[in-house]
Parts: sequence; structure tokens; C-alpha cells
Amino acid sequence: MQRLMLMDAFEYRASYWFWVFIQTLPIIGIYFLWSAIIPAGGSLKGYNYQAILTYYIGVTIAVRIIQSTPEWDLNWSINEGYFTYYLYRPISPYLEMLSVRIAMKIFNLMLFIPAISLIIYLLGSNIALPSLANLLLFFGFCLISFVIMFTISFTVGLIAFWWENAAAIFYFKNAIVALLSGYTIPFEFFPAKFQNFLNILPFKYVAYFPAKIFQGQLSLGEIGKGALLALLWMLILLTIMRFIYLKGLRRYSAVGG
Repeated sequence: MQRLMLMDAFEYRASYWFWVFIQTLPIIGIYFLWSAIIPAGGSLKGYNYQAILTYYIGVTIAVRIIQSTPEWDLNWSINEGYFTYYLYRPISPYLEMLSVRIAMKIFNLMLFIPAISLIIYLLGSNIALPSLANLLLFFGFCLISFVIMFTISFTVGLIAFWWENAAAIFYFKNAIVALLSGYTIPFEFFPAKFQNFLNILPFKYVAYFPAKIFQGQLSLGEIGKGALLALLWMLILLTIMRFIYLKGLRRYSAVGG
């Protein structure tokens, strides 16, 4: 399955280059936006110009690795009856969709990394490059984040067992994740009490925490603690997903799916 997806991706590489361009375009907007907000030599909420650009570079890379939208495939397959075919296969729909997205992610990163590397080169001293150790820790943590985000999206997609067209919920989920993960704005820009709330949610480990690793602002102990908490959240989310999946599967079978 993974090999077939990669072969299909290579056949449409022109469209993927366009995708890469679209995905890196926000960095240009961020560059000009924060250059206007933070004056030369100034800082805001503990971020100087270099720190905020480095943060968003880290967030951009993390989100490109982590982002996954299995909910749309679930919505289509459940409503069109195709989901039945998943039930006759040797692996679960969750694992099959996960493996497909891993294959696609590998191809996407093959195109995205050279593009973001060029942007980093052009930005030069405007960003602080992470050490090799932090870079490896960053990519390692993103693997955990990828499973967390995929599980959240898959769980939201299971709503299709009860709701025929859940597109509005999917868009709402994307907006919530963008706000609560630190993708839109760093946590430090929120009120202290709201930051405390954000720090106990799993969304923190989707963008904000990986970006902090990329910046080199976390100690090895803090990264280890964060990884354990992220793994705990991953297990909790997998348990919730499994519970909802079994409930939905019974309903799907009851209505003749």
C-alpha cells in the first residue's frame, strides 16, 4: 500500500511542487508581519525578532510533518459504504490509513525539506539554527506528535457513523487545533491562566512543544518529561478512539453497512 501511494505521488509531482510552494508561502508573510510588530533590537513577550522567526520556522516544519486529515476519508468511506471493505482486511482501518499517510508524508518531506532549507538559507542571521542534537530530538518528538494528531483527526472522523456530513465539524477541529497548539501564535502571548489551561491539553505537543525543542529552549529533562506526557496523551487518545470506533461500528452494522 505504501509503495503504491509513493508511485502515485511521483506521477503527480508537479502538483506536489505547487503544494510545497503553498505550504512555504506563509513564512514570507510571517517575515514581514513580525518585522513590523517587533522593531530592531526590541522584544515582545520574551521574543525578539530572531526568536519569533525561529519559532515559526520550527512550527512550520512540525506541522508539515504532523498534519494529517484521515477524517475526510472516513467520512466518505462510511457514507458511501466503502468502509465495509476495510472490515475484511487483515489490519484495522486506523492502521491502514496511518500507514498510507506515513508513505505520503515521506514523499511530501522529500519535496518540503529542500524548499524550507532554501528559505532558512535566505533568512540567514534572522533565525537561530538549532544544534544537531536539538534537530534530532525535534524530529524524534514529531513522530509522537504525528500519531497524536492522526488519532485526534481519526477520532473526529468517526462522527461520520452518526452524522452524514460532518465537514463543518472537521473545519472547526482544524481551527481549534491551530489556536490551541501554538500554531497560530505562541502560548506566551495568551493570558497566564489560559496558558495553564493550554499546558494540560494534548494540542501543546502538536506544534508549540516541538517548536520549543527546535529553538533549543528546553533542557533534556524537560524534553524527556514532555515526551512521557505526550505518550500518555497518545495512549488516552487511542483508548477514546477505540471506544468510539466500536460504538460506531455497531451502529454501522445495525443499519446495514
